Amino acid sequence: MADITIWPRPLLVNSQYRLFSIVLQPNGAAYLVELYFIEDHWTENISGWLGESATISQVDIADFGNFYVVSGLDINGKCYAYTSGQLQINPLGEIERISGTTPHADPCFGTCCNFRGNFLAGNIQTENPNSIWKEYGTAGVIWSEVGSYELNPQDGRTAGFKQEQFPFNTGVKPVIYSMLPTLEGVVVYSNSGVVMLKPDLVNNTFVYSTQNREGIGVASGRHCAGDLYVQGYVNLDREFYVVEANGQQTKRGYKDIITQMFAEDNRIVVSYLPKDYRFYISNSKTCLIVNRFGAYLSHQKVAGAAVAPNGRLYGSFMDDGDYEARLITDNLDFGSRGIKSVESLLVGLDHPELTTSDSSVDWRMASNESFEPSDWIPIGYNGESAIHVSAREFRLKARISNYIDTRLDYITANVKYSDQRFKRGISPTQANRGVEG
Repeated sequence: MADITIWPRPLLVNSQYRLFSIVLQPNGAAYLVELYFIEDHWTENISGWLGESATISQVDIADFGNFYVVSGLDINGKCYAYTSGQLQINPLGEIERISGTTPHADPCFGTCCNFRGNFLAGNIQTENPNSIWKEYGTAGVIWSEVGSYELNPQDGRTAGFKQEQFPFNTGVKPVIYSMLPTLEGVVVYSNSGVVMLKPDLVNNTFVYSTQNREGIGVASGRHCAGDLYVQGYVNLDREFYVVEANGQQTKRGYKDIITQMFAEDNRIVVSYLPKDYRFYISNSKTCLIVNRFGAYLSHQKVAGAAVAPNGRLYGSFMDDGDYEARLITDNLDFGSRGIKSVESLLVGLDHPELTTSDSSVDWRMASNESFEPSDWIPIGYNGESAIHVSAREFRLKARISNYIDTRLDYITANVKYSDQRFKRGISPTQANRGVEG
């Protein structure tokens, strides 16, 4: 869809009903643009001016179908928010907005979402000293009356607000960066923890109760993404976690590579592609892709992806032209801590005739030692390559010169033990560790 010239612009933003892009103009200004897929082509309509691109930190959208609310934060933590009216196609086939754009100042909010038709917002800010919202601040959460956009509890019976209590004291003021809805509640991402809000009835009063107080928090709203079914985020410890619809969190890890990414370029963007259960964790140098089975690196640095009605994948990305596929397994001892020999590797591989492939192993004699690489051996027509390396621990590796039109089904090993037994494959306890690349 678009090549990135200045990371991470253009940045794709998905809402529940629309696809948006933050577009950088030659004068340095940034606009939020609505994207529409009509007759197999993308067309666009400007939603609103966001400000100077260099000052924009994040954008969130609460989409209600016939209108949507935009909120965001600049690099200084100041929020901006506005509501955009409904669009329609006029008799000339042109897209036009039925009603205009309404800015929000009292209250203003740094993040917002649509949960079952209910509007919620967090990180509440106002410059009005007499405002009823001023006491809730960056840890504040507000919600509208059910079936309405009314936020004031004096005018909306089920509207309300609260100052969220987060589980971790990081020594700084709690700041809510993002609120993402699931099927069962709203996940609130802050620098002091990750919690879930669920609708509740307390003393016959509608409220959002806090549950599932887990996760040490995030450094930015750009570090989390997902949909109603699953979400993922990079926490302050540079670990990647997945959040299920019920708020349960699972650590996926990848701290080593994510820490390295923050060191090389800390402008990290996390995005999610529901069609393939695929999270992109990317900066301008590296892109780590996490799916159900493991993780791998990509030569395309992705700042957002979406599937169009024609079924094709579109996204905004930077491409470094590296088409080589590289695979490496987790540490393997094949069910024995003794010395054994990897005699050969077997790779289930199918690729075009001009594509080349090799395999190798990393090996070490003790767990406190660094791995040493063996030579790369061409993979034969039957998928086998002779290795003949003895050690206690191994990592199996394969590389393919061009991943396009290539299919890799498995990688396994023929192992010879000290008692002369042969064993093919990976032990059952280690087979579930997955493959990373």
